[in-house]
Amino acid sequence: MLAADAALLLSGCAQATENGAHSTGVPQPCSSLSLLALRRHWFWGSSIDRQALGDADMVQLMKTHAAVLVPENALKWEVVNPRPGVRDLSDFAALEARFGPSGMRFRGHPLVWHEQLPSWLKKAAPTTLREHLHQHITWLVGVHRGRIQSWDVVNEPLAQDGRGLRASLWFHGLGPGYIAEALRWARAADPHAQLVINDYGLEADDSVSLLKRKSLLNLVRDLQRQGAPLDAIGLQAHLRASAEQPTFKTLPAFLAELRGLGLKIMITEFDINDHDLPSSVAQRDRRIAQIYSDFLSVLVAEPGVEGIVQWGMSDRYTWLNQLAPRRDQTPQRPLPFDQALQPKPEFSAICGVLINSTSPPRPSK
Repeated sequence: MLAADAALLLSGCAQATENGAHSTGVPQPCSSLSLLALRRHWFWGSSIDRQALGDADMVQLMKTHAAVLVPENALKWEVVNPRPGVRDLSDFAALEARFGPSGMRFRGHPLVWHEQLPSWLKKAAPTTLREHLHQHITWLVGVHRGRIQSWDVVNEPLAQDGRGLRASLWFHGLGPGYIAEALRWARAADPHAQLVINDYGLEADDSVSLLKRKSLLNLVRDLQRQGAPLDAIGLQAHLRASAEQPTFKTLPAFLAELRGLGLKIMITEFDINDHDLPSSVAQRDRRIAQIYSDFLSVLVAEPGVEGIVQWGMSDRYTWLNQLAPRRDQTPQRPLPFDQALQPKPEFSAICGVLINSTSPPRPSK
């Protein structure tokens, strides 16, 4: 992202927070996460799905605490191009109509992914994949040019075990060069958009995360040698809680290495899976709040970090209840606000880190 465009994003965040930050009963100075984040030149955002638009209280919570929104499903390939020749942007248009007038900014997610592809594409002849991908990126980025400031161009390109690239439809059909091509096509479609590679399992100290970091750094260096445009790395930060894990002792050096490669860093899908924690709500909340504090304390010390997007703002809509249900059948509690939209200890942990930290020097442009 060019310096002018980064300033535009922050300016938009300021407008969104000023227009949306109404009191939620939380004492100052924690009335708005996005305003707190803006004090340190960060954005604070959230994902949202169209289903939440009918929930007026949830919409207001988003307007109060988020300055950037990521459509959770509305821009995925199976939604926007479900059948050959059919293009449907109605889900995103609904989000934009509801939040755009307040100055909310949007991140696009994702252009290239191995999941949530339409059945017709998965059945397409391998020789046609390159042209399908080219057309998809050119159309989707181009039609939102100037309205979406940042795109997850390639989502989850790394192998799950951390060893090299994922053996996806795109890797098998187009070879490893698909990543550089996707970035070039996105840049051509919108020269001012921030281009991001986004992946999970990069944050903690476990052996797979360390392997995955090496693979990502190798990929970044290879892309830079090819002259492929890449502005930032997105760390999803879908963290999994246990009594002892995760820990983040090695994370500062990794973040510094990304910054040394000239890349911005953002947290793109932050939540904490409590599947392995005890049934006690109080115990779970204490442990998750501690992980929020530990993780954010690393991030606030790194000048390359631009902001944070949570994968939802409230437990009312968390994806984890569908994809990682707890064995005791109690709802997951991964986010700062509970199902009644009330702030939890996790919210206090976020506020505490943002209020008590000082902004590190910003990297030179």
